Amino acid sequence: MPCSLTLTGRAFPCNKGLGGIRRIWVKVFDADDFPQPTAGAISDASQAAVFYGYDLAKNSGNLTQTINSSIENGTLFYDQALEVVLTSLVAADTAEFDAMLKTRLSILVEDNNGEYLLMGLDRGVEASGGSIATGTANGDLSGYTFNLTAQEALPCPHVTIGANITLTPIS
Repeated sequence: MPCSLTLTGRAFPCNKGLGGIRRIWVKVFDADDFPQPTAGAISDASQAAVFYGYDLAKNSGNLTQTINSSIENGTLFYDQALEVVLTSLVAADTAEFDAMLKTRLSILVEDNNGEYLLMGLDRGVEASGGSIATGTANGDLSGYTFNLTAQEALPCPHVTIGANITLTPIS
């Protein structure tokens, strides 16, 4: 029996969007924080969820979702991969990032259009690599590059920031 579909089609959208990421918002993963999405979106957290923000420099972050499907096995899942660059090496940041990268996370990716996408809805986000670098030449990066990944049954849902979500001001 085939899966039921509600196809509506899609008109060619107006040219109004911007690529890139403005900032990321991070918290320790809790599977009970968010309900399952409806039509690809979540209107608020299920319970109080406090996120901490990290500003990104222009053109220094990318979220890619890769569709993985096996016809033979009847499986479908999404690899969610976030790469961010944070400039300037700071001792306190190094210690914070070390602790943060040792646990599973929930990450809200705020894009340059003011949309929020939630990585790791059901299984959380984990560090998969990165670097801390001083650079060689004067114009090289002195900072952090992080690769964060999740594998989920659904693509990143769009999230509306509601009363249960606190975005802690960036200091």
